[in-house]
Amino acid sequence: ENVRQLARALFHQLRDVHGVSDDRGVLLEVAALLHDVGEVVNQRGHHKHSEYMIRWGRIPGLDDQSREIVALMVRTHRKEGARSKQLINESALPKELRSQVRKLTALLRVADALDTDHRSRVEQVVCTRMGDAIVLDLVVRDGPSRDDAKLLRKADLFREEFNLDLRVTVARPLVTPTEPSASANNLPIVS
Repeated sequence: ENVRQLARALFHQLRDVHGVSDDRGVLLEVAALLHDVGEVVNQRGHHKHSEYMIRWGRIPGLDDQSREIVALMVRTHRKEGARSKQLINESALPKELRSQVRKLTALLRVADALDTDHRSRVEQVVCTRMGDAIVLDLVVRDGPSRDDAKLLRKADLFREEFNLDLRVTVARPLVTPTEPSASANNLPIVS
């Protein structure tokens, strides 16, 4: 669910960057919800298992083309961006649709990298365009720790599709009333 929320936030906040219609944004959300479903078969290669389950299963509300788009996004949410792009470009989808799928997949890959430990640490993301970069300002639940290497790796398709760099700032953990040591003077950590 957290990857879906992050993907949705990225999609809506970066609408001017990606230019993809809202109906395709719904498919991004479906892909975000189902991207790890193949783990019920095996963690190793789960993206391929997920693709198979989506491609050949019945998902109410999705026509054949929509199911193909979701399956392709799920298949390409892992590994290198170049391989993801290749698989999308080799699909039977029309050229214009392949371009949209690459953009949506780029957003899914970033959302997935922001929830790499599956602990829903990122509670909010605010996207800001600054020159030739998109800055993701993250509000995190329990500390600024995240997997920068994975985020950097999975942002490769984002950089290529949008010709924009991706930068991240992380606010200190949200303060809860049960944390007496929390200081009101916490400043954001910039990375």
